[in-house]
Amino acid sequence: MGSALSTLMIIGLVIGIAATVFLYVKVMPRKNDGKLGSNFLQFLHDFFHFKHFYIEDILKFLFTLGTCVCIAVGFMLLFGRIEYYYYGYGSYGQSTFLYGLLLMAGGPFLLRIAYELTMMLIMLVKNVSDINGKLKPGCHNAPAPEPVVQDVPAQDAPAAEDDNGAES
Repeated sequence: MGSALSTLMIIGLVIGIAATVFLYVKVMPRKNDGKLGSNFLQFLHDFFHFKHFYIEDILKFLFTLGTCVCIAVGFMLLFGRIEYYYYGYGSYGQSTFLYGLLLMAGGPFLLRIAYELTMMLIMLVKNVSDINGKLKPGCHNAPAPEPVVQDVPAQDAPAAEDDNGAES
């Protein structure tokens, strides 16, 4: 059985290398952007050039899932009970009502804080990427332009006026 598994792994490795070569030759060059003819190949081009950040959508789904799970599990804990058994001494029961309330109130709040902190980092990367895209090609490493100094001809100072408004 181990021999068949290693054979399949080698075949998978060869197929993976062949797919990588195909992608780098046919799909990945930037000159082929928009000229691939197939929507799937264009999707692969955009996917490997990170034109869309999928982590935002994944995090939104995970945040929604986590919030729903916190509320559902917290609701179930409102009606639960934990039994502690002591060897030869009987048992002791404790309600999980407070645990349920804590999970229903605190779980979504803590998830929201973690989600917002993560989204702040993602938005920072997205904004930097947008700013980088707006820069002109070829000027990323260019030195800052020299300030333009214009010679302004000197003008005569206005005549001073005395207290009565008359010029001196």
